[in-house]
Amino acid sequence: MKRSKLNKGLALALALALAGNTMVTSADSVKAASVDDESINLVSDETEANSSEESSEMAGEESSESETESSEEGASKEADGESSGEAGSEGSDSAETGSEKSETEGSDASDASGEGSIADVTEDGTEKTSDSTDSSDTEATDAADSSDTEATDEADSEASNDAAIAVSDDATAETSKDVATDEASEAFEFSTDFEGYNFKISAEKDVVPAGTEVKIEKLKGNDAKDTDELVNDTLPENAVVYDSASFDISLWYEGVEIEPNGNVAVEITLNDDLAEKNEDQDTSIQVFHIDDEEQVSEVEANTELTVNGKEEDTVVTYDAESFSVYDVAVVLNFDISEPVVEVNSVYDGRIDADEIGYLANDIDCTENIKTLMTDPGVHTSFQTMGEAVRAAIKNRQDMITFSLKLPGKYNKDIILSNILNVAVEHTGVPNEGDYVRWAYYGTGVGNGTAYANKTTYGTYTIRFAYTQTAAQEAETTNVVNQLVKRFNSGSDYDKVRKLYDYLINNVTYDYNGDNDAKYNNSYYRYSCHSAAISKHTVCEGYSLLFYRICLSMGIDARLVAGIGGSGSSAGPHGWNIVQIGDYFYYVDSTWGAEPSYDKGKSVDKWVWFLRGTACGFDNYHQRYANYATNDFMNIYPVNYYDYAKHYASPTKATAVNISQTSATIGVGGRLSLTASVTPASSPQQVKWNTSDMAVATVDPNGTVYGIGYGVCEIFATSSVGGKKAVCRVTVVGGEAKDIEVPTKKLTVYKGYKANLNAQVWPTGASGKLKYSSSNSSIASVSKKGVVKGKKNGKCTITIKTSNGVKIKVKVTVKTPVKVKSVKLNTKKMVLTVGQTGQLTAKIKPAKAYNKAVTYKSSKKSVATVDANGVVYAHKKGKCTITVTTKDGKKKAKCKIVVN
Repeated sequence: MKRSKLNKGLALALALALAGNTMVTSADSVKAASVDDESINLVSDETEANSSEESSEMAGEESSESETESSEEGASKEADGESSGEAGSEGSDSAETGSEKSETEGSDASDASGEGSIADVTEDGTEKTSDSTDSSDTEATDAADSSDTEATDEADSEASNDAAIAVSDDATAETSKDVATDEASEAFEFSTDFEGYNFKISAEKDVVPAGTEVKIEKLKGNDAKDTDELVNDTLPENAVVYDSASFDISLWYEGVEIEPNGNVAVEITLNDDLAEKNEDQDTSIQVFHIDDEEQVSEVEANTELTVNGKEEDTVVTYDAESFSVYDVAVVLNFDISEPVVEVNSVYDGRIDADEIGYLANDIDCTENIKTLMTDPGVHTSFQTMGEAVRAAIKNRQDMITFSLKLPGKYNKDIILSNILNVAVEHTGVPNEGDYVRWAYYGTGVGNGTAYANKTTYGTYTIRFAYTQTAAQEAETTNVVNQLVKRFNSGSDYDKVRKLYDYLINNVTYDYNGDNDAKYNNSYYRYSCHSAAISKHTVCEGYSLLFYRICLSMGIDARLVAGIGGSGSSAGPHGWNIVQIGDYFYYVDSTWGAEPSYDKGKSVDKWVWFLRGTACGFDNYHQRYANYATNDFMNIYPVNYYDYAKHYASPTKATAVNISQTSATIGVGGRLSLTASVTPASSPQQVKWNTSDMAVATVDPNGTVYGIGYGVCEIFATSSVGGKKAVCRVTVVGGEAKDIEVPTKKLTVYKGYKANLNAQVWPTGASGKLKYSSSNSSIASVSKKGVVKGKKNGKCTITIKTSNGVKIKVKVTVKTPVKVKSVKLNTKKMVLTVGQTGQLTAKIKPAKAYNKAVTYKSSKKSVATVDANGVVYAHKKGKCTITVTTKDGKKKAKCKIVVN
């Protein structure tokens, strides 16, 4: 696939041989010999001569054998000058691929004359080729002493070889990769260590010829990414390549790429990094074969742990029938849930889930899986996901899809619960908090999750059904703004009283959903729009409009839900609490607007306004559990007594100031926050709460406790006026789980610096990063991760954390292209006073590395120039602007004339 299709026929093989192209092995290209070295038979000079005579009588492909043997004898007495010169210079391995018969007969001779070319494999996999000069010289001397008859035979043989080069394309196609399929050999064994991997390749007798070379290349950069993409296309929709190693493996015999004549067993011991990625239940190792046409097929492979001393190794084995690219992939398998429909819990008992089943349509739970690993917008905390969902609801967005990567293990239900909790958090912003919580009546949710390397990966899609559209939301906002101007004067009591009076006298209760059909929404009467625009609503509409207007006037309020009424008339209901002074008071504008009777007598509509707990309000308003927790009651305490209008209202807060706006603590760690209220005349008491108790909690004194990995917000809310300050807290486990760098392959130019920009993950994990270079003479690295190129070459920068997490960045140092000249876009510029002009520097060559320049004016009183080459004319006169390159101090000048 990534490898050129070399040596596709005898003609090309011979051409390469005659041109002097021999296989050069290195750390990733090694040669293995047959297990039974005795199979390499030595032949006498007489045998060589006989072989030469026999092959000279053969036509076509067989004639190449004579050239091979005559070249092995190293004949220096030329029968034909040009032909003999070619044969004598190329050596014994130049053209042994002529035909299947010639390989069988000629390999013995080749092995006899070039036995020293069989590779020894060093520890790093590099071939050591022993010197064969002595044996070659001896054979050349023997050849020189041969009879004139042998020389004549050699000339005839070489002449026939010239004809062999002209073999047809059909013949070469059959002899390229299959060149050694009939080669008789014993069992084949090969082993090498390569880039942290160990390879063992073996085959039974007659599958791979003796002397076959094995070449291994690890794909990197874009080649590796391309391979992953091909494999991803092959994987099921609920799986993605989590990590992988791709190897281009090939077999070479006498300079020709071959294929085995049967199955070859491949065993790969994985390096530690890839092996550790396969330690979780949602991962699996799979092997894929990518052929030269980029066709992908999965290979049946076995993965097992083997004990090597005190360490466990992950070993992958499979059989190969042919060779090209093999991708060993750690695959992350996602648990995909069927899309489900849920009624918003605040509407329980009022909406049937069957009526919103359509919300599950068009949700593709696998949509993001293939791109999740490379998604730059992936979320790493419940906080950011919740904020994204909040924004979607505020904008009445139909559907939101996002990817996540969370430190720790979470199931899909916990993830969704935490996301929605953040989304509906009471922030004090009029169109957030309870307004968002009640904006939608149902959701369709689809997701896929997987767990690997102490991290939960997932993709979520949420589809919403809203009580009002985005256009209706805009209309509601306009009316709210008008009513705020109308009510926003006097004390907080005066403002709330005017609002309550408006609601009970202008908005009527909608018993039958009279306007639902008009607005084409079966649940329109639950919207704020129905209270603000059509003025025909149910309790949710009254309460939402009250909530939003109060917050818009700077008065804190909440919408509380529960069971309203008593006996057979009891049912789901919503009302408000509002803060006046130090306490909150009950307000039920829905019941205030309805005709109300007590024992046959009409009840005053104001009986439901600013009530405390002593009056028995709670007997007819039973809160749902989430509104009756100790935390909720402490943050929003309702006064025991009703509000008396003659009580003086304290000075309302205009702002809350918190001691710090962001912080990082470990699990089990503590953080002390303080807050003050502006103005100083306002009560200084604040209430503390958290957006995610699974991440961090806060006590009444502002002490934050780290609970679990993630990000949350700690709120300090003024006791009067409901103003808030926020500290964003990141909780980490005290130890790094990973190190993230923009790239693991960095190019630095000699004499210049580059920052690795390494960061621990999760963000804020304790401990400093330590850097080291494998070769400081090539590139050094500072304590802050700044790499400096010193001389051309390659080295590796290792980055470690104190708890043993490490990664490596491969650095290549190159010589930068120097600046040779600089030229300005004009040599003369005429300006008038107050006018500006643009100078542009053109660097040559275009590939110069450092193109930075500086500009300088010879007379700043006449004209100045900024760092971008913009000239400013100040007064009449002349001056010169000089541009100078930082590299090489090359200069160019422009005359400036100011009129």
